[in-house]
Amino acid sequence: MNLLAKDFEQQTGIDVKVRNGEGPARAAQFVAEGANTPADVYFTENSPELMLLEEKGLLGKVDVATLTVIPAHFNSPTGQWVGVTARESVLAYNTGKIQRRRNYRLRCSISPGRNGRARSVSRQAMRTFCRS
Repeated sequence: MNLLAKDFEQQTGIDVKVRNGEGPARAAQFVAEGANTPADVYFTENSPELMLLEEKGLLGKVDVATLTVIPAHFNSPTGQWVGVTARESVLAYNTGKIQRRRNYRLRCSISPGRNGRARSVSRQAMRTFCRS
């Protein structure tokens, strides 16, 4: 993030003050500050905080030209934020410890994502699966 901010400063001449922290705490701070927040940009890897800020009316519209660069399903439905990163979750297991024909169950609640796809699995659920 600091390199991105420095590059922006060099290209624009605008001074940037970066405040780091956990996404939920930062978003809660912006909600508390409302229109009086000194923040101009919120950069996070988690969409729930973006959805909260969007619901509270604290985000502006992203330029349409920017939105068209990223597939629509990675952006805000209302055009108020844009996805800039993606990540994949992988379930790996040791074939020497897991019997192929045995039925294993992943005991957890899986958060529904877009289009009914699974979005996340808790670490506790992964430990439960690995101990089965």
